[in-house]
Amino acid sequence: MNHIALVMPDLETGGAERVMLLLARGFAERGHRVDLVVGNAEGPLHDTVPASVRLIDLGVRTKPGGAAAFAARFVGRLAGYLRRERPDAVLSTVQGANFAAVMARALSGVHPRLVLREAASPAATTSPFRRSLRRLLYPRADALVALTAPMREQLIALGVVPVDGTVVIHNPVDVAGIRAAASAPCPHPWFTDSSGPVLVSVGRLTREKDYPTLLRALARLRETIPARLLIVGEGAERAALEALIGYLGLSAAADLVGFDRNPWRWLARGDVFVLSSTSEGYPNVLREARALAVPVVATEYDASARDLVPDAAAVVRCGDTLALAAALAARLRGGRPKGSVPRPQEDPDALLFRPVDAYLAVLIDGEAVTSRQWSTAEL
Repeated sequence: MNHIALVMPDLETGGAERVMLLLARGFAERGHRVDLVVGNAEGPLHDTVPASVRLIDLGVRTKPGGAAAFAARFVGRLAGYLRRERPDAVLSTVQGANFAAVMARALSGVHPRLVLREAASPAATTSPFRRSLRRLLYPRADALVALTAPMREQLIALGVVPVDGTVVIHNPVDVAGIRAAASAPCPHPWFTDSSGPVLVSVGRLTREKDYPTLLRALARLRETIPARLLIVGEGAERAALEALIGYLGLSAAADLVGFDRNPWRWLARGDVFVLSSTSEGYPNVLREARALAVPVVATEYDASARDLVPDAAAVVRCGDTLALAAALAARLRGGRPKGSVPRPQEDPDALLFRPVDAYLAVLIDGEAVTSRQWSTAEL
């Protein structure tokens, strides 16, 4: 049994946070002692931490003194945890936590194996300061996990990591859990009326999700099909999106339903799932939609989009309103019917535990990075 610490900033809802919770559960089920170490444990995912995982709250709640002081407290408290608990291996995710993990290990005086998980597209880092930190700190980790082959290639091209220090591991997907959650009631009236098909999108209300393009595509689509749109998520762009909905005359056709701890009950009932992002790390929701046999239309946020959405006609250029509207119309008129059986080769247990075991190989086996590549074809 190994002692493994998973580090992230908080328990706010998001793809990276949900993946880390799945990995924590998987590591514990494989017999390891697992700590989930977070700067702030007061997020909406607090109650979803598995009972088999010890939650360590570093108590970094506020930002007196600004972002630099906040980061310093996170690094200092994480270093104290490492010195006190001495885990065998550490896995961190999201860029800020990755920076903190590298610095905390250096300060702690102990040397657990450190693996960084890059959660977002490398191109999404536009700050010169953060790019410099990434070039300085990432090579000091023992390994870096990229979520897709294109992401790995970008990191190597940017000089962030050496070729033999990066592996590709896809995110785990809990198919059984998703299907069970999807069966929960969903009271929105659009799912029970006959006024037109319902599109569903799931994600934070942020610029990267490019919901303005999706809303404009909906307005175009409604010239021929009376579709409606439900967006499940919350974020800083709510006011701007509400204003755009009003401007486009979509008040009766687009609903920002807010955060829901169970987005799968919405996803499962949609006629089409739509991803309109301009930047993604590895959008698990695309695989979740396929696990629920919901047709998908997505933007080509990077080359991995075409791996996750096999139908080439369902993948369109980012920011292209007309192409997105046309793809949605085609899906609604004749796409793979909702409720069809998912591809038989997508074994539910493999989708969850093969990534878990791949992470364990990188975390525990120091030979794994150079001797074994967990490729996109395998996961």
